[in-house]
Amino acid sequence: MKTTTTSSVVRFSLNFECFSSDDSSRDNPATQRGLQCERSLANEVDTWIRFALKKNVKVLELDFAACCYFDLESYHTLPNFVLTGDSLTKLDLACCCIESKRQQIHMKALTVLILKGNDSGLKLEMFIPYVASLSISGSIERAELKDGSSVADGTLDLDHNFCCTGVQHASVKKLMEKLQQTKTLTVWALKNFPCPSSDWKSLCLRMKLTKWHLPGIASLLRNSPNLEMLDIHIYYSDPAEEGYDDSLMLPFGFDEENFWNMQRKPFRCLKRHLKTIRLNGSLIERRVIKLAKFLLMRAAVLEKLFGPEGGSIVVLQGS
Repeated sequence: MKTTTTSSVVRFSLNFECFSSDDSSRDNPATQRGLQCERSLANEVDTWIRFALKKNVKVLELDFAACCYFDLESYHTLPNFVLTGDSLTKLDLACCCIESKRQQIHMKALTVLILKGNDSGLKLEMFIPYVASLSISGSIERAELKDGSSVADGTLDLDHNFCCTGVQHASVKKLMEKLQQTKTLTVWALKNFPCPSSDWKSLCLRMKLTKWHLPGIASLLRNSPNLEMLDIHIYYSDPAEEGYDDSLMLPFGFDEENFWNMQRKPFRCLKRHLKTIRLNGSLIERRVIKLAKFLLMRAAVLEKLFGPEGGSIVVLQGS
């Protein structure tokens, strides 16, 4: 916890450290002791937060990730007043729930909002007209952006269980439509996802690239006609882990080997606007090479290609 001794608090940061145990089941004595300790601290934590808000804290960072052993029962439940602090300019919440049955974020001064793994099973309504930077990870299909007219930098990190079902797709599509005017969008783990049209100038993709990401990438590119910079970071993907996706995504099957060669519809951004491409991470996998080849062949006005560790290649038109 970091505070100051003056009449106001600039930054309040709370980060729980987790005990280690070889057996993390609920019946394990060490786990039970840890959970009991956290429950006993709950009231004290709320008291600290209330103190910071009374001191007109500007930055509030609450990270309970170390407490989330199993399910929502182990999430710390925050009092509803956390979402109503008018002095806050930055709110960063990780792995916690809000006690209110109707969850709303309505803050007048807030400019940065970061939500990581916060899931109470309820919709989270966000009225954030002055927020310029928005980052949501976990079950983002529960997030409903009522007013985000000032968001310029958005990050969406889809939960690893996101499989583009009808309800999930409709919710996330609506959220992305609300963010279509942002200048930069960062997306993690986009799978088989048809995207709405947008005016993004910069797009960052972070993922373990599997077969099922290809349609989502194609949809993003096709529906980002004014895209000027594309940043792709590929994390290593164990082929043995992809069987899980195959069983769930079977109805959406397609020919991966010829996927990029079969893209006949035009990509306006590749033809007219994409000037910079950054490629980093695990780039030696076959599907990654195919993606890179497609981008280089189709990007008609490409000027610079940045490789791993910041290395760059100047692309000469007509060469």
